Amino acid sequence: MQIVIDIDENVFTRLFDNGIEDYAIVNDDLFKIAKAIRTGIPFEKIRAEIERIEISGQIDEHTAFIRTGDQVKQMVLDIIDKYKAESEDNE
Repeated sequence: MQIVIDIDENVFTRLFDNGIEDYAIVNDDLFKIAKAIRTGIPFEKIRAEIERIEISGQIDEHTAFIRTGDQVKQMVLDIIDKYKAESEDNE
């Protein structure tokens, strides 16, 4: 399973710098890591929503639309922000 997690930068740095071989990870950091994993968002859920973005389409029989690159970019950023806020609400 692939998930997107939000983890404290200091915890990540300590984990990266110390590794796991020396078992120097303190319980507080382990708790934060586990919490980040539990509140993570499955990557496929985010990807599926992005894939549903329509680049062009028709509103009615007379009106068609084509989204600009900036519009699509903003829609993707809005999706990411939505899941980030959802993750923060679960903390």
